[in-house]
Amino acid sequence: ASKISIPSLKPILNFGTSLFSSVGSLFTFEKIKALFQSKTSPEENDEEFDDRYPSLSAKKPSITKSKAQAVKEVVRPIDSSPENDTSTQRQKKSKSTTGKTAEQLQMDSLTYLYPKIEFLTENPHTAEEVNHEELKFTSQMLKETLETFGVRVDGEITYYPGPIITRFEFKPGVGIKINQIVNLADDLALALKAKRIRIIAPIPGKAAVGVEIPNRNPQMVYLKDIIDEPEFKNARHILPMALGKTTSGKPFIADLAQMPHLLVAGATGSGKSVGLNVMITSFLYRLHPHQVRFIFIDPKMLELSVYAGIPHLGRPVVTKPRRAEKVLADAVVEMERRYKKLANASVRNIADYNAKQTDVEKKIPYIIICVDELADLMMSATSSKIELLITRLAQMSRAVGIHLILATQRPSVDVITGLIKANFPARIAFQVSTKVDSRTILDGNGAEKLLGNGDMLFLDSGQPDAVRIHGAYLSSEETDTIVSFIREQGLEMMTIETISQSSGEPTGTEIDLGDPLFKEACEVVIRHKQGSVSLLQRRLGIGYQRAARLIDKLEQAGIVTPFDGSKARDVLVDKTFLENLYAGGAATVVEPEVNSESN
Repeated sequence: ASKISIPSLKPILNFGTSLFSSVGSLFTFEKIKALFQSKTSPEENDEEFDDRYPSLSAKKPSITKSKAQAVKEVVRPIDSSPENDTSTQRQKKSKSTTGKTAEQLQMDSLTYLYPKIEFLTENPHTAEEVNHEELKFTSQMLKETLETFGVRVDGEITYYPGPIITRFEFKPGVGIKINQIVNLADDLALALKAKRIRIIAPIPGKAAVGVEIPNRNPQMVYLKDIIDEPEFKNARHILPMALGKTTSGKPFIADLAQMPHLLVAGATGSGKSVGLNVMITSFLYRLHPHQVRFIFIDPKMLELSVYAGIPHLGRPVVTKPRRAEKVLADAVVEMERRYKKLANASVRNIADYNAKQTDVEKKIPYIIICVDELADLMMSATSSKIELLITRLAQMSRAVGIHLILATQRPSVDVITGLIKANFPARIAFQVSTKVDSRTILDGNGAEKLLGNGDMLFLDSGQPDAVRIHGAYLSSEETDTIVSFIREQGLEMMTIETISQSSGEPTGTEIDLGDPLFKEACEVVIRHKQGSVSLLQRRLGIGYQRAARLIDKLEQAGIVTPFDGSKARDVLVDKTFLENLYAGGAATVVEPEVNSESN
């Protein structure tokens, strides 16, 4: 651009000087100066300006500003300063909040603090250097052993070290049968002096066979190693679970919402209970109480009872098998209620429904029903009813945000029935004792070859083959610290009304003893040990509407179970209860054999 000579600007500068002297405002003159500096050469202007106006040169800006920058400065009042400028603070505040969604802002307003990462134990073992010489020696021994048994190997054997095991991969020679390699598992373990090995023949997606051999110095996987990784922090899962690390040492994060239900099985001491606590802790680190509610059923009264008192619970922890049946039945009622809510909103699933809601309080929370020992429930007198309730929930509850996690240490066919297994496509198998148990869980062998202490096979829904994962470790002290931190915040348990009320405790429902047909209806259902509208119609000679109202009263009074499709309702009381009721011995319904203070 052509330069404007300084002499041509002398009259204007003289006018600016006189104006500055009369008004006494440096700001007005610097405005004019900035506008002219945008059209002149910075070097020449600075030199000539300093020569002609030495009294003002000390106050001029240290750097040359563009015209746009100069105009932006003019907008600021003359007496404003960075310390007194509240507009800057408002802009910063606005900028800090615009990056969050409305739901996140509402969550921030709720006084809930997520557990701190410092509550988790630091891994005391640093990442050790991989001993490649030892692995190469093992590869050579493996190749020689295979050739000794007549298995030719094409090329060299490659290896992929992990924290617990190292996978060796090779391509068998032409004409070598896969079964011939699989049957050499025990012989290879003997030759390599390994505790036990697992052969993957073939590796899914590869024209190779894998041999997994335990490391001589295995490294434990701590939960902090997973929670503190970007894979977990940035996971876009709805219900993220930090399970552990793969055989190559990468964090493995799964989404329960996509499974949508999980079956967990393993022998005593295999790490099943620790794995269950790791899953729950993962939810606590990522999910707000308004986002998820837990329903814990713990017949052993040992593992899940530690979470009593946290605000995520949809009801107190259940420890009685009979109450577990009622809670599952109430979960079915909640599922049907949610389906009606979704239908009224013209949406297909819970995600679409929540996306329409701008208020966090109106969003439907996800429900995770966790059963620690399924075998105790399946051995109870109501096992057939429990099986049907679990099956119905597993078949229909995904769309409305209800998910199940069933865990057992007895992976037998009488516990994990065909009906249950068919509706739980996602499964985790810890170490088991026999191939039969492995096939019961995974429909295939492999779990009997695991090492224990959290070593697992994860079969996701829709995947043909299981993935080996080294489960993360979480001590009971860490769990107590996290739960105490959440409990000490003093937040109330956010119960689910349909599940928290009708669960065996006294409901306080008033029984209408003045209705002449109520006693007859009680006698009919107690005598037949079941209740239905059609039964009352036939026995009492009344119409449908009257019989339906009586059934509703019996349900509200806790005499019969809630509605369960076309099935007849079960009766929860006996003749003694009815006699005491009309003799004045009872005002509300209380289950006789259950202590009201226990769960």
